[in-house]
Amino acid sequence: MVITAAVLRESHAARNSELAQIGSTEVIEIIDGVKSIKFSLWSRIYFATIPQLASYFNRGTSEIRHSVRSSYKEEFNSDGVRCLTGQDSFSVHRAMNYGQNSSPIIICPAKSVLRLAIILSWDNDLAQKIVSHYVSRLNTKSNNRTNNDDLTAEIAKLSQIIADSQQQMLLTTQKLLNIVSAKTTDVQNPNFVEASQDFPVFNQPSFCATELINNGSTEREYYDGLTNSIDY
Repeated sequence: MVITAAVLRESHAARNSELAQIGSTEVIEIIDGVKSIKFSLWSRIYFATIPQLASYFNRGTSEIRHSVRSSYKEEFNSDGVRCLTGQDSFSVHRAMNYGQNSSPIIICPAKSVLRLAIILSWDNDLAQKIVSHYVSRLNTKSNNRTNNDDLTAEIAKLSQIIADSQQQMLLTTQKLLNIVSAKTTDVQNPNFVEASQDFPVFNQPSFCATELINNGSTEREYYDGLTNSIDY
């Protein structure tokens, strides 16, 4: 499926689906690939503030705050946008070198900045460039997954062909072994030996001597008779 900027812009389901698969490091790479923004780090979270985002996208602070905390509040909350107070606010201000200040502050994690770019891409040039860069990466990943799936399917197909060939080879080998075994059994069968004794026994001198003695014939007479009995 080809992802477009329009699909992401018009469908919060599409935004949620795609943004759920991306980490903050990749988001920062995408944003910095167009125009860098200084993210601060607090409690393992890379974030920007509302005033920063307003300056970055060249929009009013109230407009950005309204998008983040009102119009698309549920979406931005899922990205980790929140308003910090007390000690947390103090820690964030210190992390941003804002001095010792504990006034409420809204932090917007990196992923929420990409979401804001998608939402503002209706008419904001910078946001459009960021989204275009993001969509390009998405479609490249999608194509790679498709190619990998095709390759996996082809490998599975070839593996099955090889397995079938090996099975056929085993069956053929077994048939040959059965044939050889059957032939060997025939040769060793006593009936096979007895059948060979039905032929003239020229190689049995004891038989010849016995016949000569019993018949009282001369040797010449025996062989003459034997020769005459053979049909040439």
